[in-house]
Amino acid sequence: MNNLIEYKNNKVEIAEEAVKKLRKLEEKRLEAELAMKTFKEELLELMEQNDFKESFEVKGMKVTYKKASQRTSLDSKKIKEELPDIYDKYLKTSDVKSSISIEFLW
Repeated sequence: MNNLIEYKNNKVEIAEEAVKKLRKLEEKRLEAELAMKTFKEELLELMEQNDFKESFEVKGMKVTYKKASQRTSLDSKKIKEELPDIYDKYLKTSDVKSSISIEFLW
């Protein structure tokens, strides 16, 4: 990658330029997430205040209202503790593709 990332002496080296670029991208991503969260909260509040609880399309975007509900799930930790044989019998293994995670420690 244009010498921005190299493998030398059994370790990965990343150029300062690449780190700075990644930090800027992460800042932009966090700002965008916050702006989107704020926008969605304001739109939801407006829709609920005006009892507008249906989907609509506007300017190339579709907004879908999802009403509050309850979700039922199994307490797998409790099942594992109290019924380990049954827990083991119904365990499911799935393949997960490789990936990396980048966390900034500013």
